[in-house]
Amino acid sequence: MNTLTELAISGPLIVAFALALAAGALSFASPCCLPLVPGYVGYLAGLVATDGQATSTVPADATAGSRSPDRWRVAGAALLFVAGFTVVFTGGVLLVLGLSDWLIGNELLLQRLGGVVTIVMGLVFLGFVPTLQRDVRIHRLPRGGLAGAPVLGAVYGLG
Repeated sequence: MNTLTELAISGPLIVAFALALAAGALSFASPCCLPLVPGYVGYLAGLVATDGQATSTVPADATAGSRSPDRWRVAGAALLFVAGFTVVFTGGVLLVLGLSDWLIGNELLLQRLGGVVTIVMGLVFLGFVPTLQRDVRIHRLPRGGLAGAPVLGAVYGLG
């Protein structure tokens, strides 16, 4: 076994915690995760800004109590975001566990299908399938709110 694995399993709890924290930070900094963070931070910033409260004309003492609902709203959105990607990860694990016997039994078929998909995608990237080269963009701006938080979390989980 690896010495880090042995240290995490049988070593002091604080060392295991530090290793888990480092692994999580490294995973967060991966190229598939880090580019999604600005969108999430922008969503949370837009969630607070949608209230339209101009606090610059109100004295600092008066804004202390009115900022609390914003914090609870952002905290709620963050929890819904976490719930969104938790559902995606849990569903993915349950799907793989449920399909594992079928996947192992059809390994040769899946390898051949994967080869065909790889060849077709190579042809698409080379431009031999022009209908799949289209750029489709949605120009509708979604409304901000708490309902978008779990959806954003699910998309984050899929990413």
